[in-house]
Amino acid sequence: ARRQVAEMRRLKKNKHDLAATIIRKCWLRYYNRKRYLNLKKELGMHVSSVITLQRYVRGYLVRSRMWKDAIRVEEELWASVEIQRCWRGYRGRLRWEMEWERVTSREAAAAKLQRAIRGWLARTRTDRIRKKKARAEFQRARLRFKSAQRIQAVVRGHQCRKRMHGYRQRQVAAVTKIQSNFRGHRLRIGLWAQQVERNTVRIQAAARGFLVRNRRFQVLVKIICIQHNYRKWHRYVPEAERARRVEAWKAARAASRANADGAAACEELAVVPVDMEAVLDVGDQTQASAR
Repeated sequence: ARRQVAEMRRLKKNKHDLAATIIRKCWLRYYNRKRYLNLKKELGMHVSSVITLQRYVRGYLVRSRMWKDAIRVEEELWASVEIQRCWRGYRGRLRWEMEWERVTSREAAAAKLQRAIRGWLARTRTDRIRKKKARAEFQRARLRFKSAQRIQAVVRGHQCRKRMHGYRQRQVAAVTKIQSNFRGHRLRIGLWAQQVERNTVRIQAAARGFLVRNRRFQVLVKIICIQHNYRKWHRYVPEAERARRVEAWKAARAASRANADGAAACEELAVVPVDMEAVLDVGDQTQASAR
């Protein structure tokens, strides 16, 4: 049971690590892409300035290279003259020494040569012994250094792994806590949004029902009023008077159309005749359905 619990904890920990890595990867991708696009946009807005800056920099580089080449040529010329001077002086001194040795006795030259050769042999032998001792000492010091370095590497590796293990555990615990808080916050926000949406739908339904009922009531009132006025007009106004009024209305309308300056204004202000019979039929049907 303990092994199963440990395995489950390990799998859960690996899953959390993978989630944290994916979140960090997405954030870094968004951040770097945004920086790159901003930089590209800024450089695109200052193309002329960039070209001018490149021109000045390239001119400076060319002039600097030409100046360095000129200095190098002068230094080479001076060095060649100095080498020639030293060589000629050496040849002159050597020629003078040869002349002097030839003038002096050959025995002195042989003694000097022997002394130089013996000194060179002694120095060579001494240097060989000294180098041998130094090499042996260096090998011993190198072995001690390698041993100490290996011991230090092992100890430091153990200390570093111990510190990193503790640091990783703290980081994993922090990431797990952040993820749990974020997921709880996101769930609460989703539930609150669902509740707000349900309340909004209920309020909209109630408001729309009220508006539809109010509009239907207003339409019924207007239809009843129109029916009442039209029947009253039919009852109290004779047929001849109605025909005369219609003809007078038509004549006045034709005169106003003929005298008007703007045909568009007259068309907009023109009164459209209403089919009162159809309106009465609709009103009767509405009242019957209401009853």
